[in-house]
Amino acid sequence: MKRILHTAVFLVMAAGFALADIVSYSNTVSLTSGEDAVVSLNQFNSSLGTLTGITLEFRVVLSGAQFEFDNDNAASRNVQADFSGLVDAFSMDTRWDAIDDLIADLYVADSRDFSLSATTGDQVGEFNATGAGDYYNWVLGTLNGSFSDSVNSAYFSDYTGLGSFDSTMNFVEEASHSPTYRVFRNETLPTGELTAIVTYEYAIPEPAAMGLIVMGGFITFAVNRLIRRRV
Repeated sequence: MKRILHTAVFLVMAAGFALADIVSYSNTVSLTSGEDAVVSLNQFNSSLGTLTGITLEFRVVLSGAQFEFDNDNAASRNVQADFSGLVDAFSMDTRWDAIDDLIADLYVADSRDFSLSATTGDQVGEFNATGAGDYYNWVLGTLNGSFSDSVNSAYFSDYTGLGSFDSTMNFVEEASHSPTYRVFRNETLPTGELTAIVTYEYAIPEPAAMGLIVMGGFITFAVNRLIRRRV
């Protein structure tokens, strides 16, 4: 009798649970300083199940930056150089309201302090003409930035459908150094990529959980047969 009762409890529990799953979509676009890039992501197809959670993630990768410095002063100089890259979502679909912190978070930067010796007498605007210490070459490595946020459930209906939602992203790079007097900079700005990812968490509809109930039915049948044989 206890075995039959335990099986019945299992059936009731199985009938009350839905299975969970996730689906993700991504879009990668190239970034060019001062130009716009459109990111497009798929909406959630409600035929998959009931939407329970949404996460938006953004990743930016910059590479290939190079900055040359040449000192044309009669005295040596200690220099501080800075580089920054900012991805700004300035034209957003209303479905992107959950990521209003994007401007503050999707930011990459690097800096370098170095010394330049007094000029060797090369012409203004010449870089590394003599190979001496009045020249410095700063090659940046790969810079990575990322940001993610969960979407408030109040916006779930906006993310549901068979279409997509877009955002126009603007990428701005900026380089600077100090002191600037007769310290000249030649620059190659980096190229970049932005990857946007949306992840939908959802519960599979109850009919899809019927397999558990059917399995429980077989277990009940097998237990009952076993008990009858032993009686």
